Amino acid sequence: MAYSYTEKKRIRKSFAKRANVLDVPFLLATQIESYTRFLQADVPPAQRRNEGLQAAFTSIFPIVAHSGNARLHFVEYMLGEPTFDVKECQQRGLSFNAPLRAKVRLVQGSHIVVRKLYAHDRAYMFQNSDGRIVFVIPYQDDFTLIGTTDRDFDGDPAKVKASTEEIEYLCDSVSEYLAQPVNPEDVVWTYAGVRPLYDDGASEAKAATRDYVFELDTPGGAPMLSIYGGKITTFRRLAEEALERLSPYLRSAKAKEGWTAKSPLPGGDMDVSAVAALTGDQTWIEARNHEYQCRRDALYEMLVEDWQVPVAKPAASLYLWPRVPRGYTSAEFAEKVLLDTGVSLTPGVAFGPHGEGYLRISVGQTTERIMAAVERMRKLEF
Repeated sequence: MAYSYTEKKRIRKSFAKRANVLDVPFLLATQIESYTRFLQADVPPAQRRNEGLQAAFTSIFPIVAHSGNARLHFVEYMLGEPTFDVKECQQRGLSFNAPLRAKVRLVQGSHIVVRKLYAHDRAYMFQNSDGRIVFVIPYQDDFTLIGTTDRDFDGDPAKVKASTEEIEYLCDSVSEYLAQPVNPEDVVWTYAGVRPLYDDGASEAKAATRDYVFELDTPGGAPMLSIYGGKITTFRRLAEEALERLSPYLRSAKAKEGWTAKSPLPGGDMDVSAVAALTGDQTWIEARNHEYQCRRDALYEMLVEDWQVPVAKPAASLYLWPRVPRGYTSAEFAEKVLLDTGVSLTPGVAFGPHGEGYLRISVGQTTERIMAAVERMRKLEF
């Protein structure tokens, strides 16, 4: 007896004695034709009629946020190629399907760093007339960080840098609020990054969603989870949801729901019960500041007078800026110290071109770590 492809049902056999008068019509033709019109998969996006899946999308877009600051526009949809053809799906007992592909748009965000704009340690968030917000944050004791921008990017992400237009935009934005205007010539350093955001069809980069989107494919039965977009601020929830999506394919038990919200990050499992007393003990704080100041002065004297290492010592700062030995850039020598001693120092170029040739040492580190780092500068040419 013959069986079907799945070997679960026998193939039908006719025992009729009367000849067929009419051919049996292909009853699926109507459904297939209707589904083809619904998908319009073979029709170029610009030529699709407003019916079926196209009409479903256009009927709900644009979606506007309650605040009015964000608007999602529908552009087009794309259907990928099926992983298996009809016969293979029958043999494997799988559904015949094709993935819905998502587009990713690259959005550039740039920041600028200027000299300290105010004396206190508070940050500001300013609302711009274009609906965006800009942050102004104290940075590395002596500087102020301003950001960020949003614009579409279509170049090489490895070569991204802040544009003149972005620098002017950030300066103009904060100057509307601050008593002291910020000008492009005040900028000591800039940095930029490229975010791969999910392309939801938004007309402007600033309106593109920052949320993440999952796409789960199972070619050959093995799961492949693609993640589009997202931000570092949602990485915990993203990781949890990713495991939830993959848990049916994993041999272990179902992923524990919501466990990371109350679990400390690596290195964060410290006793916080004494924080209130610590911050309220002004005597203790003053003693630690005095200790660090004494350590800084002693270290400065040793480097300059004993080892003849050029050092900059900013007033009222817990940092020293020793000169990098001849033949090194600040980044190269910082890497050498890290490899030799395991002590991480900040290359001066991180604070702008004016910082090239210097390192920054925090005297808040232990004396042993500081000595291990500066020992590498002894007997070198400066």
